[in-house]
Amino acid sequence: MTLAIDSVIDKIERQMKKYKQKTRNHKDVASRSESMDSSSEEYDEYDENSKVVETKKVILEPMSLEDAILEMDESRKMFIIYRDSSSEKVSVIYRRDDEKYVLIETNS
Repeated sequence: MTLAIDSVIDKIERQMKKYKQKTRNHKDVASRSESMDSSSEEYDEYDENSKVVETKKVILEPMSLEDAILEMDESRKMFIIYRDSSSEKVSVIYRRDDEKYVLIETNS
């Protein structure tokens, strides 16, 4: 009985995080499209022999590690750069080929 209740609570928590992220993403669609437009302008500034071929600007959203993993699973992205909501530090999480995750945290 307790196991069933725990599994239902876990499922509800995942659904709440998913909904929370979806509403967060919906609000930021306009600002993301603006940043993508500006990155395409910067792309034109590089010459053909440059090692940097594209610049993307990222809006660092505050989220927990669990939220970042959930977003990666939903979108099938290979990595996410985010601001950790508990420590306010910039973090990067990426998925390895064996479907496990690696977390990179900054010290600043």
